[in-house]
Amino acid sequence: MEKIDILMVSYRFPPFVSMGAIRNGKHAKFLKRKGIKVKVVSCPNQRLKMGVDIEEIKQEDIINIADPLGVRRTSSGETNNRKSTASLLARPMSGLKEVLRVVDYQCLWSVKLYRFLIRFLLKNNVGVVMVSGAPFSSFVAVALACRKLDVPWFADIRDPWSENHNNKGFFYSTVNKILEKKFLKEAKGVITVSQNWAEIYEYKYGIKSVVIENGFDEDDVCVGSVAGKDKFIYYAGQVYPSNMDYQLLLEGVESVWLETGVKLRVNGIGVKEVFKDYLDKDFVDVGGVVPRAEVKKKVAASRGVVLFLWKSTFESGVFSSGVIPGKTFELLASGKPLIVVGDESSSLWQTLSLFPGVYCCSMSKDVEAALAEIGSSDIFYDRSDLLIRYNKKYHADKIARFVGL
Repeated sequence: MEKIDILMVSYRFPPFVSMGAIRNGKHAKFLKRKGIKVKVVSCPNQRLKMGVDIEEIKQEDIINIADPLGVRRTSSGETNNRKSTASLLARPMSGLKEVLRVVDYQCLWSVKLYRFLIRFLLKNNVGVVMVSGAPFSSFVAVALACRKLDVPWFADIRDPWSENHNNKGFFYSTVNKILEKKFLKEAKGVITVSQNWAEIYEYKYGIKSVVIENGFDEDDVCVGSVAGKDKFIYYAGQVYPSNMDYQLLLEGVESVWLETGVKLRVNGIGVKEVFKDYLDKDFVDVGGVVPRAEVKKKVAASRGVVLFLWKSTFESGVFSSGVIPGKTFELLASGKPLIVVGDESSSLWQTLSLFPGVYCCSMSKDVEAALAEIGSSDIFYDRSDLLIRYNKKYHADKIARFVGL
């Protein structure tokens, strides 16, 4: 019987590239550095690009459970796009996923997860289970297994559950509200990304909570780098057209780029579609997804970096004000001037305004003023003292104390 301090359940985990995967990978990394025994349950065949390597996480630390409706990959890890029986069944399988999507698209994976947990928890001495979502069907699997075997579990809520923007339609919204109310109160505690959300879950379910922002890993960002010589501001990440105000930024850059010389460079999933009307414009450089190592180089070379705050799209509104974009503290740690584009109602607006070299912009003229300053000089901002509480090493200590280790 193996002694395991934390069994982390995370559908998204390195080497896959997403903020959820990176968040959990960093948690596991620094918990291991503290001498805490961590095992991770994840999915090896999801539809995400691979490219995140965390040296401390060995293959023996990860237990892979394949998603029955996931993708097929070659031995090198690439998606297998050859015309095969699997590819010919892609459309019917897609339809099947819609039919089976009671909670989310990973429901069948979560059924396998439940069966695995029953066997694994019986055979091993597990201190606590920590499940991270989305997907939230995994919360149901963990709750049922831990209830059956009397094992404490904690919920790491990266995105809202019942008020998630993917819960479109009355059916999915209703089902997830019922499941959240039924199962979340059984957790020993909630780990979440903002104070707003922590207070909501404490109020709704009477359970303790702790705030663990996505934060930053000082081993993985350009802390202390010199100011970039290139005259462009940089955004890298996934784009959400209905949730982020790109037009405000584009109007500001277009108005003053001839005067300031500062252009906009963007990389990420879906950016070519969102910026399709600007592909032939001289003041915008649009590219696809690039590896994280390349992103770091482009951040280091940039004159400044861009962060979009989330528009209010959740049912209650208070969830929107608590959304903290995953790269927030990585960008602050880079020392670059940071242009924040969004609405003043966001709780993050006030927090970011406390940091030097942050330009909060709710109108295009605010962007113009920021670019005028950024374009005239190369500046590096040492924000290390203000960022201590957002360091992932500090977060590992908080998590360990919260779960009782």
